[in-house]
Amino acid sequence: MKPDIIKIASVTLNADGHLLIVKPKGKSTWISLGGKLEEGETEVECLKREIKEELNVETISEPEFFYETDLEMTADGSGKTVIVKFYTVEVDAHLVPDGDEIESFMWLSKDDFETKVKGNHSLVIGSGLEKFAIPKLIELDLLK
Repeated sequence: MKPDIIKIASVTLNADGHLLIVKPKGKSTWISLGGKLEEGETEVECLKREIKEELNVETISEPEFFYETDLEMTADGSGKTVIVKFYTVEVDAHLVPDGDEIESFMWLSKDDFETKVKGNHSLVIGSGLEKFAIPKLIELDLLK
């Protein structure tokens, strides 16, 4: 079945093997950088644009396809379906949340994921990250 929504998202790891996640303004759920395709845009162009808009940084590597989630229902209860396509990408180290869209960012470690997300649930992350991308990063021994 074809999804109603396709989202493009980043998998950005720092030198310590921690994953960049962001907290959108006014939301409690942490997500990866990214968004929806605009008319005539490729997936890579979308991701580069979203990263520039959200953290005011340029990509320093060409995004490469990493993982696609299973088809899921959107969290907003609209009855629409969504898939998320994750791309690995490196960004300039000087991250500056834009303030309009992104409230803050953090580098998530494997220990953070296991204790704060899976353990005591003190950190809420998007389902595409929690159920698909992060387990794949752990399986590949990329998230440290």
